[in-house]
Amino acid sequence: MASSLTLNDLLEPRVEMHGPASPSMIFTADGEHPTAVLTRSELRRRALGVAIRLLPAASRDARALLAFPTGPEFFPAFFGCVYAGIIPAVVQAPRNSEALRRMEGIARECGASLVLTCQAIADRVDVLEPGFWRRTALQPVIVDGSEPVSGASEPPYRPDPYGLAYLQFTSGST
Repeated sequence: MASSLTLNDLLEPRVEMHGPASPSMIFTADGEHPTAVLTRSELRRRALGVAIRLLPAASRDARALLAFPTGPEFFPAFFGCVYAGIIPAVVQAPRNSEALRRMEGIARECGASLVLTCQAIADRVDVLEPGFWRRTALQPVIVDGSEPVSGASEPPYRPDPYGLAYLQFTSGST
């Protein structure tokens, strides 16, 4: 196989090469016993489901924050952005007001209009700062348990191998 040129190229051929039921991600609580398994075909189907949901919400090359706890929900959201042509920027799921301000600053810096997250994090944001979503004009997109798309066979967007794939913000100490 030729070297991969895009993030799509990392996911797409592996479903065919390794089989749809082969594990893509295995999550453990203790490093040994699996708590969740995401197969290659499930990751692809769920990512396509996220991409289809994102298409009416944002245009190609729009920025979206991804704010998830550690777990399997992050990966369909990340690849769903890539499949939809939206540039993801991973942020720490806000646990307190300081982390919420940091998320808001990153959204402003990169021009994000969407925040892909799970319901628990969106609810936490509402508790930390009621009215946050309205005040910041950030649109939360809840993707935990996104329905896999059964009819979609191809990602709606084919990324430019030389284009921006994702944004990474650091604290400056990494």
